Amino acid sequence: MWSTINRWLNQTGMTPRRCICKRSSRYPLCDGSHAEQPWCIQKPLEKIDRLVISSPSLSSLAEWWAVKVQGQTITELTQTILGSVEDVWVLSDGVQLPLLKLLLEQIPHHTEHWIHTEKNPTLPTDWMHRQDQHHHYLPSDFELKTLNPRTLDQIHPTPIGSTRIFVSHAVYNEGLLLPVLDQLSGLYKIDFFICSNISSQANWYSEIEQHLRTSDVVWAFLSKAFAQSTFCAFEVGMARALQKRMHVFSIDASAPPAYIQHQQLQSLDRVQSHFPWLSQSEVLIHMCTKALNETRTSTP
Repeated sequence: MWSTINRWLNQTGMTPRRCICKRSSRYPLCDGSHAEQPWCIQKPLEKIDRLVISSPSLSSLAEWWAVKVQGQTITELTQTILGSVEDVWVLSDGVQLPLLKLLLEQIPHHTEHWIHTEKNPTLPTDWMHRQDQHHHYLPSDFELKTLNPRTLDQIHPTPIGSTRIFVSHAVYNEGLLLPVLDQLSGLYKIDFFICSNISSQANWYSEIEQHLRTSDVVWAFLSKAFAQSTFCAFEVGMARALQKRMHVFSIDASAPPAYIQHQQLQSLDRVQSHFPWLSQSEVLIHMCTKALNETRTSTP
């Protein structure tokens, strides 16, 4: 988390950026060959009325949008002019909301304008109390020649309600999964059940069955270790018997077990090939946020 924040706040020419003109030799990464264009130029302003911040994957678009709205990006800020910010534009892909939250808490401002690249954006519950000062939009068109503030469609995001998620995973993968689940739990107040919650004196099978029955949805994180786990097979079988909704994530590109091959899955490797500037943890947050959106929109 902090390495991501430091890396983003101290961007250099070596930091991967997303190409927004599609002419880069390294597309989807920017190769720096269009520095003469306005979205690649950072012009210092004497006074900041509008500020643009973004998810790391949208940093290049944020620089272009700052030119469009006659504002500045976060990389140009100095402490002496922070207090003059009236409007903050936030470009969010739904991946690094903890990072955006931290930045917004450090920037004195009055009004926030959010542009969401996710069709059904998800926001933390505690962000929804200032509706008069939060404006949310979806872009109707991402063509750079036509995109402007007048082409944005205003929306009203709804926070995630109380959600109980049963996490089926191999203990071997906890080093990657637990920090991501901790972030999501703190951000969205989700009640995750993972095997480390089971006390040493408890009967594992009865504990797993009890929590599966009371869960709203099951997340299964497939891996080579998952395929070798008897308990993971038991959890998936019980979830199917209980007709639980299930989201399946492949985290190491290994072949899924035969008993779950019928299930549509999200692949970490495949998603990361489309977003090569994101770390494994950031890709996981992206996939989990998408699953949360689908759970929310499918809830009766």
